Amino acid sequence: MIEVRSFIGLCSYYRRFIPGFADVAAPLHALQRKNVPFVWTDECEVAFNHLKECLTSAPIFGMPRDDGTFLLDTDASDTGLGAVLSQMQDGNEVVIAYASRTLSRPERNYDVTRRELLAIVNGFKTFKQYLLGRHFVVRTDHAALQWLRKMPEPMGQQARWLTFIEQFHFEIQHRIGTKHGNADSLSREDDEYHARVTRSEETDVKQRVSGVDLVNSNSTVQSGSEHCSAGNLLPTNS
Repeated sequence: MIEVRSFIGLCSYYRRFIPGFADVAAPLHALQRKNVPFVWTDECEVAFNHLKECLTSAPIFGMPRDDGTFLLDTDASDTGLGAVLSQMQDGNEVVIAYASRTLSRPERNYDVTRRELLAIVNGFKTFKQYLLGRHFVVRTDHAALQWLRKMPEPMGQQARWLTFIEQFHFEIQHRIGTKHGNADSLSREDDEYHARVTRSEETDVKQRVSGVDLVNSNSTVQSGSEHCSAGNLLPTNS
């Protein structure tokens, strides 16, 4: 359900370029109704494939040009990062590329501002070949990042990130979340999936730790003048 909602959010951002969007997306919207069982029908499959084709073809999707300002939209959720690179062409916002990735386990512990900054850094690294050496606009729904270059005495990881982005020529624009649906949708992942992965990782760690404890408890063998333990597998003279 979360994945369907995110996909519809992405499509809705570009709905003005999709003829009859409301009718096409109706089967997917129906899946989100309350007290309605989630059943993926043939109509849902047709709607999904049609919308996916629209997102990856003209007039929404296009090729980069030498002229026209690039727009980098970035966003971070609790579980992932999203970025959309667009360019203004003939007065229209044309998508050049989409990008998203899930957050690693340590990254999920970052505070909101740090995750949003990571989303920008990730966008710069992903689309470096388009952005380096030209002026472009970064759009984010996190207002604090408007003062990105005025952070007092950044240290550690934050300082390294700021050093990296200083090689780019850009300006940051803030826009409210309701107008930031493209990058926001790409950053959303199924929280239940990540919860299952996390539980699986924790179970695996516990099993490995238990296995080590079991080995340690049973590995000490004393026989005559020989001593063998988990930390020393070669016999030594006592």
